[in-house]
Amino acid sequence: MAEYISREAAKRIIDDIDTWAAGWRDYAKQQVDSIPAADVVEVVRCRDCIRADKYGHCEMQNFWGTRDDFCSRGERRKNG
Repeated sequence: MAEYISREAAKRIIDDIDTWAAGWRDYAKQQVDSIPAADVVEVVRCRDCIRADKYGHCEMQNFWGTRDDFCSRGERRKNG
């Protein structure tokens, strides 16, 4: 399975390295920026969805699932 990281997180790691020779830090950041972006979206698990009740029933799909299930229609609950 592929793994996905944040470009900004990778660049922060590059900034934290003290041993880079002059110019290599910027070159490394350019290389990170040149990596093609993956076409991914964050999923909303049933446990965080406004459409699922505490028993795992989804009102949108008329579906009984587990708290780790997800679907394309999930909407995240607001915190607080």
